[in-house]
Amino acid sequence: HAKFLSHEDPLPRTMEEAQIENDDRAIVITEATIPFNIVRVNSAWEHLCGYTNEECIGNTLRCIQGAETNQAAVTALMSQLLRGEEAATVLVNYRKDGSKFLNRLRVGILKDDQSSVTHFVGILKEVEEMADKFDNGSRILA
Repeated sequence: HAKFLSHEDPLPRTMEEAQIENDDRAIVITEATIPFNIVRVNSAWEHLCGYTNEECIGNTLRCIQGAETNQAAVTALMSQLLRGEEAATVLVNYRKDGSKFLNRLRVGILKDDQSSVTHFVGILKEVEEMADKFDNGSRILA
């Protein structure tokens, strides 16, 4: 059975919490070092983006980026992660078939038992408009 968690629920903090197959949120796990290769995506991510887990492993999230993806927003997001902070933005991303979608992306850090950063985790949600609001009411602009 799927876990019915909303996009605003806390991000997973450990790889164990991110065992993601039965989560209805679209989740991607990447390495915590540049170029942030994909380690795993769940079935909700496969459905949203059109790529299978097998196609994604070892590749980067550039597979869902394209001409209208705001690279400055991507860079800012990664900078926040590398400083140890959770981050969020709205980006234009692309499915495998080339169709565009607005992606409200939240990213965070996965740590091991010694509190060392092991991976990054992202939760994607397709939204209707760029200024979609988060729970705190702040507007996120890409």
